[in-house]
Amino acid sequence: MFYITVSLNLFAICAILSRIGWLSELTATNFSPVEHFSEIHPRVHDARDKEHLSHAAGSSDAEEHISRLMSAISSSSFSNTRLANFRSILPVIQAPEMAIKSRITVHKLTPPKGSTIDFGAELQGADLGNISELDFDIIRRALYENQVLIFKNQQNLSPKAQYELTRLFDPSVTSYGHGKTLDAKKSILHPDLKTIPHQPQVQVIGNGAVAEFEGLRDIVLQHPHHKTFHKDVIPEAEDRENTRFYRWHIDAALYALHPPLVTSLMAVRVPRTEYQNLRYDDGSGEEMKVSRGSTAFVSSYRMYDLLSEEDKSFARTTKVQYAPHPYIWMSAARSRSDGLGLVSEGLELPRSELPPIEEEEVKILPMCWRNPVTGNLALQVHPSAVEKLHLADGTVMEDLKEVRGIVYRMQRPGIAPGLVLAVDWEEGDLALFNNRGVLHSVTGSFRPEEVRVFRQCNLAGSGDVLGPV
Repeated sequence: MFYITVSLNLFAICAILSRIGWLSELTATNFSPVEHFSEIHPRVHDARDKEHLSHAAGSSDAEEHISRLMSAISSSSFSNTRLANFRSILPVIQAPEMAIKSRITVHKLTPPKGSTIDFGAELQGADLGNISELDFDIIRRALYENQVLIFKNQQNLSPKAQYELTRLFDPSVTSYGHGKTLDAKKSILHPDLKTIPHQPQVQVIGNGAVAEFEGLRDIVLQHPHHKTFHKDVIPEAEDRENTRFYRWHIDAALYALHPPLVTSLMAVRVPRTEYQNLRYDDGSGEEMKVSRGSTAFVSSYRMYDLLSEEDKSFARTTKVQYAPHPYIWMSAARSRSDGLGLVSEGLELPRSELPPIEEEEVKILPMCWRNPVTGNLALQVHPSAVEKLHLADGTVMEDLKEVRGIVYRMQRPGIAPGLVLAVDWEEGDLALFNNRGVLHSVTGSFRPEEVRVFRQCNLAGSGDVLGPV
């Protein structure tokens, strides 16, 4: 059980009094508790009043300070209402020590046999529709330490609650991570997502015909299949037993909008589980067993750690320029067989065939993105959307085939079978993942009559990514 034990001090009490307007009434008493303390917990100014208590640092003189405070209050002109309110929390204040606990527990995922994945956790005991500040602190730290979090049995979580959970990580944002790009008929994302009318930041993805869902009627969902995107495909006769990574990617518009911090993915309806053989088909001979329709994740921090020292230096000092309107730009191009970037055949759409381009909206981002909690660096590149590389000496690499070759060489070791976390979905599962620290890909194939329904939410970031220091 995760817990925090705190001894209350007068600074916490003063923080409460200050926020609700009482502290000014104490000044006439010449009561100056602040001199007894040299510091205050950094969260104390933005916590809710009662939660100031749970975050304050301790003092061995707490009882003396409380006694002096009560004496000062008794001689002041507080209104009866304020005195009653204060006395209502006095039993909490007078406790010399109390344990503030969250019901949330963090359990590292057990890697499959032969796997060396070092990320992923299941969080138990969370009420995602009613998250306290302490709960969120635990969830946020767990996310940035484990990258992918799984919450079981969340069937009752509404689209609104899913949106609010996602927004907690970046409270000033309200727009879906891809903005209006879903409206573009040529976008490769267009067939895959449907927008919930009453919660437009939440998308519906899946497979099969659905008569009604969250205000959507008579929709047909289409699970992405590699045959619509890969240059070479698995023969039809082998397709049911075999699959591939569809497309390794980051959830981001990569034009005009900042990348989302997190994505939440909710399994509403899941067909009967079967297992498939996932083939890389890239000459390596590598393959792995996955449940049909599992979502594959790899850690971009591990991807960076696998680089040589020379490549790490290159990654830290290089910036990646993404194509404008990338999901329209790449719509005619085809992917490598392992889903890690595109084959260079000159099929990308010229700028003249793209929607209007504003040069200041073209994204040039660091090749390495920094974790806001651990400080670790992730080799975080969307391999299919990259167009140019900006090197430390000012050189701009514009040969697309060469650019893709460099990115592929650096990323490929990080998607080896032993490094892939393939989430085996059950109905009611909610995954929350660090969109700025992992790549992910859908897998599997479904027949038209097999119905699968998921809800996805990510929000365009309020600011750009953190790069190397």
